Amino acid sequence: MWHCTAGKDRTGLAAMLLLSALGVDEKTVVEDYLLTNEFNALRIAGTKRYLKAQGYNDALIDKAVIVFDAVDERFMRNALAWMKKEYGSVIGYIRDGLNISQRKIDILKEKYLV
Repeated sequence: MWHCTAGKDRTGLAAMLLLSALGVDEKTVVEDYLLTNEFNALRIAGTKRYLKAQGYNDALIDKAVIVFDAVDERFMRNALAWMKKEYGSVIGYIRDGLNISQRKIDILKEKYLV
């Protein structure tokens, strides 16, 4: 288990890298990332109520919620696109950008896949 302050951005990228190393397809990786919004639904609603009570307009509230509590699919898509552009694939980034050997990736698969 791992997490960060809000458990969405750095954690989401770490989960994406691990899932990708295990061979999970991109569609599923993005769907997994977006589950954050479901799991944070109460927090998101509370933040919206609080900001509304403070007099902030809906456009600013929507931006604030993305920063504090929610995730936006575009963030993950941009990260994936950058890795593909710079390294050819997410696995290319894991191997060449993060310097994780194919052997270490294989060990992850042996440990976590049935």
